[in-house]
Amino acid sequence: FVICSRPEAHIEDFFAQFQYPTLQIDLANVDGAYRDIETYLKFEFVRIAVDQELDPVVWPGQRIIDRLVSQSSGQFVYASTTIKYVGDEYESAVARLNIILGLKPCTGKSPFAELDALYTEILQRQPDQDFLKEFLLVLVARSMLVGIGNGNFDDAMLLGLDERELGRKLRGMHSLLKFEPFIDVHHKSFLDFLDDPSRAGEYHVSKHSANRRYMQLVTDELVKAASNAIEQTDS
Repeated sequence: FVICSRPEAHIEDFFAQFQYPTLQIDLANVDGAYRDIETYLKFEFVRIAVDQELDPVVWPGQRIIDRLVSQSSGQFVYASTTIKYVGDEYESAVARLNIILGLKPCTGKSPFAELDALYTEILQRQPDQDFLKEFLLVLVARSMLVGIGNGNFDDAMLLGLDERELGRKLRGMHSLLKFEPFIDVHHKSFLDFLDDPSRAGEYHVSKHSANRRYMQLVTDELVKAASNAIEQTDS
């Protein structure tokens, strides 16, 4: 059997109980994923260019395709969402691609409305919303500090949890987050979603607020550690 799904924790737990081995494949990490996405984008952009009487040799160009491939993070959902939005037969493909690239403001429906709805639905399912919003601040700040610290241990410590408890708190986020070697997003578009208040709504996290809260948490931990050290010295 071949079963395709998001990496939800309850699905992973279900298959882990079988005696016979199962093979789990992360399609984003399959060799050639980026190459396949590039091939898909090239083919679809040629189709769109022909439909809209554009020159497929000139538009959108390899540089733009390379940028979209990079932004996809190896996930076809980003590429397919882009093509679906740009290829709307009632709109200008050039204008819509510029919106995707951030070169033109979006005045109508978001190009990633369906993706945003998925992200919002997953976030709304999390039982501890206060913890979730605090964690998202740490996640955004940590995304700008990759390679610094001890990953999940640092996140847990800053949030006042141990690593195991943090893992359980984030159990419902497996489709958005990867946990090895440290907690990070599967897809960069999730960070883009959080950064845009018009898309994320109540889950919006600005880089400024994330960095400020992260520094507050770090400072609190340093003060706590210093206080403990002083108490031990006095005793």
